[in-house]
Amino acid sequence: MKQVALLLTLLACAVHSAQDQGTIQFRAILTGSAEVTPNIDPTIGRGTITLDSNVLSFRLFIPAETFIAQSAYMRGPALPGSNGPVIFDLGGPTFVPGDSWGLTPPGYRFFSPVTSPFGAGPFPLTDAQINELESGLWYVNVTSAKQPDGQLRGQILLVTTLSFFAYTNNQFQFSLTGVPGYSYVIQASTNLTSWVSIKTNTSPFTFTDPQTTNYSYQFYRAIH
Repeated sequence: MKQVALLLTLLACAVHSAQDQGTIQFRAILTGSAEVTPNIDPTIGRGTITLDSNVLSFRLFIPAETFIAQSAYMRGPALPGSNGPVIFDLGGPTFVPGDSWGLTPPGYRFFSPVTSPFGAGPFPLTDAQINELESGLWYVNVTSAKQPDGQLRGQILLVTTLSFFAYTNNQFQFSLTGVPGYSYVIQASTNLTSWVSIKTNTSPFTFTDPQTTNYSYQFYRAIH
């Protein structure tokens, strides 16, 4: 039974490690409230940023809900609540009409690699720039005609990965990699409905659960 429980736990935790694939994945959630000064725009944009060795590529999608996107930039180094200079111009947007089922809304897309006349990058990074990026010090800024300094903003953060799973001496162990220095909470559940916080630590760290043998099934997740 314990072997089955361990298998289910691994399935619940397993996230493909970007580092194992030679790439590192980042995400950005763009909102008006993250701008300096904040605005009340309800639009939520999303970005996927990929670092392959020292080459950075990106994809942004901004729903066409309240404004027309004009430009987008990567800026930094700066923590949330402060502004930084432009690092890369992400080019102009392409309009995406959305699908007929309503699953994908109309919006604006910024992307790499460049496909004339749209797109930008990919961009080669220095070691210093990679350190800033992995430390959560870069952000994405999208502008509009009414907000030329920034309509939406989102900090670029490492995708949290759980890896190096082990089960020894009746204890389950795994490693967490996220934004260095950020605090993460490990939560456990026996039913995927009720979650209990059992450990808080700063990334990266290794987690060991000494209570594994108390349950037939145990699931884990990390939040911050």
